[in-house]
Amino acid sequence: MSSLKAIPSPQFRSLGLQNTKVFRTIDEPPCAVRFTSKYHNGSAAFINKTPRKTLHVLSKAVLASIPDSRGLPLPSNLKLVGMGGVGVDYLAVVPYFPKPDEKMRSEALEVQGGGNCGNALSAAARLGLKPEIVTKVGLDGTGEEIISGLAEFGIGTSGVVRSKGSSPMTYIIVDKEGESRTCIHTPGPEMELSEMTADLIASTLEGARLVYFDGRLTEAAVLLARAAREAGVQVLVEAERIRPGLDDLLPLADFIVTSKHFPMDFTGEPNVADAALVMMDMLPNAKTMITTLGSKGSFLIERAEGEGLESVVFSEALETFMANAAPLEVQESA
Repeated sequence: MSSLKAIPSPQFRSLGLQNTKVFRTIDEPPCAVRFTSKYHNGSAAFINKTPRKTLHVLSKAVLASIPDSRGLPLPSNLKLVGMGGVGVDYLAVVPYFPKPDEKMRSEALEVQGGGNCGNALSAAARLGLKPEIVTKVGLDGTGEEIISGLAEFGIGTSGVVRSKGSSPMTYIIVDKEGESRTCIHTPGPEMELSEMTADLIASTLEGARLVYFDGRLTEAAVLLARAAREAGVQVLVEAERIRPGLDDLLPLADFIVTSKHFPMDFTGEPNVADAALVMMDMLPNAKTMITTLGSKGSFLIERAEGEGLESVVFSEALETFMANAAPLEVQESA
């Protein structure tokens, strides 16, 4: 990026989890460039291999909601709401991916809580926040297991709706030889709009600073997101892939985190840099958007106003960053 003029950016702290109790912190601010394009004025922060993409944006969004915040420690009574998927994951470790009709013994089997929303709120609870979840599970043993597991992590479950049917579960084949995982997901029951009652919405939002949506249960999620905006509660939406109803949820977001391919799928633009800019232009309520780049890390676009922004070709800047991306060095705190 030697051809670009780097400018100072606000100190940006990224948090990741190591095991269950030890935090990893990065105190060095990322390199930032300011840019203009036909789509958007703003600043872009290039973040190299940010760990735990959802937690990263979650931390930034929560800190932004606290006046005069200087970082950790966060107030232990800060309420965070999450709405989306939960489930049980069955992880079978195998030496290689099985061929059709082949029988194989697993080398290990683990049963864990899963689902993007459940995972994010578990991380938030470890940060000392007070998370509550809105989701739906079945009236079965798996549903009981999910609820008890959430409660064990310190996640409030008063917003869990239950009905007849099977709860969400995922069978995951972990291939040691190919270093890959294959997921076979069995979805749970969809949340009906009638189940998103006024009482549930009011009790969920009472005292909340942020509502996180993982892009599932979208029809009911739109009701909660609209109410959150009306109440002045900030909204974070995760956009992993195109899902029914997500185009109604994204315009309500203050913060967005996407996969690498989502901006291109959402906008039709051929490259991720232009697609991200177009997406920000399409979603004027969004203050910040992070797009992950797999092993290359991620980049952040933050909406900015003002004159004198330096003009650069953002797609070229991003290509340069990706070409020179190196593993992020992380130091553990005591």
